[in-house]
Order: sequence, then C-alpha cells, then structure tokens
Amino acid sequence: MRFADVVLLALGNLSRMKLRVAMSAAGVLIGTAAIVLLVSLGAGLQRSATESLGTLGDLTLLRVLGQGQFMGPGFGTTVEIPRLTDETVREIREIPGVVAVTPLIQLDGPPARLRVANRETFAMVQGVDASAFTRMGFETQEGSLYLGRGQVVVGAMVSQRLETISPPGRRTRPLGQLKRPLSLRGRTVELVFEALPQTFPPSGRPPQPRTYVVRVRVSGVLKPAGGELDQAIFMDLPDVRRLSQRLTGRAPDWRRNGYPLLLVKAANVQQAARVEQQLVRKGHMVFSARAAMQGVRSFFLIVQGLLGGLGGIALLVAAFGIANTMVMAIYERTREIGLLKAMGATNRDILLLFLTESGAIGLIGGLGGNVVGWSVGRLADVVVGAYIARQTVMQSGAAEVPDVSVIHTPMWLLGFALLFALFVGVMAGLYPAMRAANLDPVQALRYE
Repeated sequence: MRFADVVLLALGNLSRMKLRVAMSAAGVLIGTAAIVLLVSLGAGLQRSATESLGTLGDLTLLRVLGQGQFMGPGFGTTVEIPRLTDETVREIREIPGVVAVTPLIQLDGPPARLRVANRETFAMVQGVDASAFTRMGFETQEGSLYLGRGQVVVGAMVSQRLETISPPGRRTRPLGQLKRPLSLRGRTVELVFEALPQTFPPSGRPPQPRTYVVRVRVSGVLKPAGGELDQAIFMDLPDVRRLSQRLTGRAPDWRRNGYPLLLVKAANVQQAARVEQQLVRKGHMVFSARAAMQGVRSFFLIVQGLLGGLGGIALLVAAFGIANTMVMAIYERTREIGLLKAMGATNRDILLLFLTESGAIGLIGGLGGNVVGWSVGRLADVVVGAYIARQTVMQSGAAEVPDVSVIHTPMWLLGFALLFALFVGVMAGLYPAMRAANLDPVQALRYE
C-alpha cells in the first residue's frame, strides 16, 4: 500500500468521526496554545530585561572594584578585595585579550555644573589615564579623544541635557526643543562648583558655600554608549588631582591608597569573559554588563522552561484523549482491519495507518493551538502594554507614552510547538496502532 493511499484512507476515517476527532484535537489545541502563550511571556520578559541591560554599556568593558569588604556568597561573610595599584594596572595589561586599562576616578568634592553660553547641566567629572583613554574603544560624534591639560571629553548625554538658563519664574527649555542644538566641540566651557570652606568662620555662623569656576576646553563629544559614562566629563588624572586639591584642600594619593576603580577594555566579548575569569581568580571584584546580561538570560531560560513545562502538562493530558480515541476506533473498525489484511495490507500498513490518523489529530490541534496562542498573546500584549504605559506616564509625568511589550513570540517557538504536538499525537497513537497491527485477520473478520 502506497503512503498516499494510507493518507487518503486515514483522512477518510477521520472524517467519519468528526466530533471525536474535534474533541481530541481540542485538548491538543489547549496544550499547544498554553505552551506558545507561556513561553512567549517568558521570551517577552527576557527581551525587556535584556534591552534594559543594554543601557549598561559596552559588553567588552570590565569594571574592577578597589580595596574594601564586600558581602560574600555565604550569609554574614565578607570578602577582602585587594588594593588596586600601578602594579595591578601593569599586571592586568599583561593578560591576553586586554586592550587597555585606565583608572576611573570620580572627582572628590561637590557635584559639577557644566555651563556654556546661557545653558547648563549637571555632570560627573571622571579622571582617566589620557594615554589609555584613546584605546578604550569609545567613538566620538564630534572632535577627538585627546585629553591634554585643561581639556575634557564629554559624554553624549551631557550636551543633550543642556538647558537654557531662564530668569526666575520662567520655565527652562531642553536642548531638544531648541531650533539650533549647541555643538560643544572646541568650545571653552565652565565647570561650576559650590564648595564649603575648609574652616568655619570665628563667629560660629554656618559657613557659606564658595563658588569655584574652572574653564576647560572640550576636545570631543562621545557617541551614546549606554550607562553612566554617557553623563560623564572625562579629564586627565593630573588635572583631576589638582582640581580635587583646590576644592577639598587635600590632594588624593592614589599611588599610596590605591585606585577605587579600574576600567578594563577587552578585544571582544569572548576575550572579556576570559579576562573576567582570570581577574576573579586573582581575587578581584569585577562587574561587567556581559556577565549581568548572561545571568539574566540564564534565569529567563529557566523561567521559559518552567512555563513551557506547564503547557506540556496540558498537552500530555491531551495525549490520553488521542490514545482513547484510537483505542475506541480499533473496536469499531475491527472487521475493517481484518478486511484490509485479507486484501493484502501488511502489519506495517495498518501500523502506519493508525499512526497517520493519530498524528493528524495532533497536527490539527497544533495548528489551532499556534493560531490561538499567537492571537491571545498579541491581544494580551496590547492590553497589558497599554496599562503599563499608562501607569508609567501617571507616575513619572512623562510627556511621551513609552512603547511597552511584555509578550514576544519567536518564529522558532511556533515551529517547535507544531512539531511537538505532532510528536505527541504520534506517540499517543503508538500503542493503539501496534494493537491494531497485531490483530488476527480471521478473528477480525468474524468480530461482531
């Protein structure tokens, strides 16, 4: 018997028991739809979390924390972190895969305001090694990465967050609402600090803050890279040391006390993982966006597995319905099976016939489950996304409604769900098919 004949015969048999087939396929539909919907929920949450972590910055950058005590993996335990010295910087440079290493030091003292023309914004002043900074992989949207004395490189968000200084009682307008955005390349800007004096006045009155104004020249503006570095003003380490002494009255001694943070640039993401492992083995505390993203992905893979398992349970229950349908078909079609064998059908043909019928039930349920799961997911995504966006606007007062998506259905999931439903249908029909194939044709023809 040709396979095409088996398929046509199977479809004819299924058409004679439409209600029973529909009920069995409905169980598969529910299970498949549950798998698609639940796994899509896990995939959507993973995508949202991954996109949020994307703002942490370059995946090839590692942050090595300086000396201190940090909570260890055990409850109530602490881990001692070694001091970061110039010798440590040289050792890290020798690790294969490391492109550049620079200390990253936040300026001691009050926060800075960057002021240029009639606009200003708050920003963080960060000290870096000028020679290593040019090899950290940062790209500029204008200017260069050169850091000489009295020169700075500003992050992408610094220029974007500049606001006009308006008289009291008038609202300020963000830079994005101005007709002519301000270019900082090559401009001399002012860093304004409000610092308290080092000594209290003899009268006992509270000291009044003193304003310090430092003029620097912007050599370049970075492209957006994500993370807090977009809001930083980068300055050469000697300039930061002199500025700290001016603001606080004391010059920081990093060679003696160690650096608070090192920024390490790896050649690529794979090298970044190897470099991080070596640094951890040396006892350093390392933070990287790559490790954080990998941890999130691993967590959501487990979540997707658990959610898919719940849908798989429903599909397993549906398999018993398919098996019951096929067993009942054996009793109803015993004489038909005997007649087929009398006409020359082999045990293999009978086995293939019943497996085709059970697989078709699984395939029909899988197709319906894909359609229902995808449709319900789209509807739920629109409803839930609109609710979350509305709550975000109400709580934050944002002018624009954010685009929120919590359910994502990848194409591979639809294909997997369909094949899994087909597999469940075939496996559910295996025992009834073997039983039908082993029937004695003489007794089958005499069956009443």
